[in-house]
Amino acid sequence: MFIIVSFNPILALKTLACYQFGKEVGDALFKEELIKEMKVKFSGRTKRIRYVFLGNSPYLSIRTSDGFLTLSLRAAKELVKTLENFENLVIVNREALKTMFERKEILAKQIKSVSPNLKANSEVVVIDEDKKFIAVGRAILNGKEMLEIKRGVVIKLRKVGKYV
Repeated sequence: MFIIVSFNPILALKTLACYQFGKEVGDALFKEELIKEMKVKFSGRTKRIRYVFLGNSPYLSIRTSDGFLTLSLRAAKELVKTLENFENLVIVNREALKTMFERKEILAKQIKSVSPNLKANSEVVVIDEDKKFIAVGRAILNGKEMLEIKRGVVIKLRKVGKYV
């Protein structure tokens, strides 16, 4: 006897987002009106999910090294717009913006606020004190270490938005 199981890639991605970032982030990334515009692209060789597009622009992708989601600028902006606060949100000083854009990294002294529960190597969304979106990156240290140390690189930025 065989059981036929249908695979819903959007549901699988939402489940992954809920696991990686928390239920509220998964719900914010996969709202009903956004799901209607989503297109999923699979790998030609492995047939695994690789990218999610919203319309024709990138929205999410899956890292091949660990299978976790990486956020595009559009996905990160959606999170900042929808959620007041979430664990992967980092607030930085406005004075340090120039060096952030030039070096594509954030130093410990530039961190204003971060969740102590943030894990190392997780995706982070960077905003300024006025809740203006800045960038998406990867945490090098966990949140507690970011707050304790005084010097050094704590976040590597992958994509930097247009800050006005």
